[in-house]
Amino acid sequence: MENRSYKEKILLYGSLLGLLALVPITVYRFLSGDYLIAALETLLAIGVGSVSVYVWHTGKTLVPGFLVSLFSLTTIVVILHVKNPAVAYWLFPISLACYSIVDHRSASVLNLLAVFFAFPAIYPRADLHQVLVFYSAFTIQSFFAYIFTVANLNHNQQLSQLAERDALTGALNRRALDENMLIAINKLKRNHSFNKSLIILDLDHFKDINDTYGHSTGDEILIRIARLIRSNIRLSDSLFRYGGEEFVILVDNANLQEAKTLAEGIRERVEMGNIFEKRSITISLGVAELKHNLSADAWLKSADDALYEAKRSGRNKVCVASNAGTELAVAA
Repeated sequence: MENRSYKEKILLYGSLLGLLALVPITVYRFLSGDYLIAALETLLAIGVGSVSVYVWHTGKTLVPGFLVSLFSLTTIVVILHVKNPAVAYWLFPISLACYSIVDHRSASVLNLLAVFFAFPAIYPRADLHQVLVFYSAFTIQSFFAYIFTVANLNHNQQLSQLAERDALTGALNRRALDENMLIAINKLKRNHSFNKSLIILDLDHFKDINDTYGHSTGDEILIRIARLIRSNIRLSDSLFRYGGEEFVILVDNANLQEAKTLAEGIRERVEMGNIFEKRSITISLGVAELKHNLSADAWLKSADDALYEAKRSGRNKVCVASNAGTELAVAA
């Protein structure tokens, strides 16, 4: 579970707790002869269980989260109309859960529809004061849940940017690289046709540039390199600052040959880009494709070995690693 996202954990743990609470109640209803309500709750349990299995195997949460919310609220509203007005109070915890597993707009729409369709079942069976108290409390809860969710989302986005971004270049940092590599490895385990490649690059003779022109000049060159790379990769690809003058690119849906072509294009653009007016700037690159049963460290080492070969063979080159790093081919 440690490699799963926050949404996955919420859906899986929440569904498990919901099923543990629902099953004994459903069994009790069957034993009490309340077959219609028991059948509705059984359908809910089957639906939630099926969605949980789907989330466990695919890691997808957008549609499953919406379906769990829809199943739960619909079941409560139907039971309200069929028999039991007391279950109206279950709308409170379920509405809160919706804000945890779907986006705040979808949660608000689902909750609004639920209380709208619940009204014809609640109003005839309760006095006006009880109805007003119920709807006032539900409105206040939904309002604060919405505000808290939006504020928490903005706060998490700010924290994520601070925690995952390199302050100098704006590229993602080593921590983000580790997380994204693990996500890619898990996707490959679930989908054997999934392709992901890694490019690691290093600025040639960067220490000489720092020693000759100063660290502020070196920093400016790193910023320009990062900007140039970002302008030459897709939105689905990710750029990371690995450390010092090294960068890593995770290339989405790309095999070794496609990643090599991208790396060669970046190498040429850096060489011809006039990044620093006082001397030519070049880079060396290593490329490795993610293979089955390959760990994150082994994947990165495979690309790093290819980078070392590019350096050793004269710099300003692209080297590709094949067969999990056992062979190196140089692309001049």
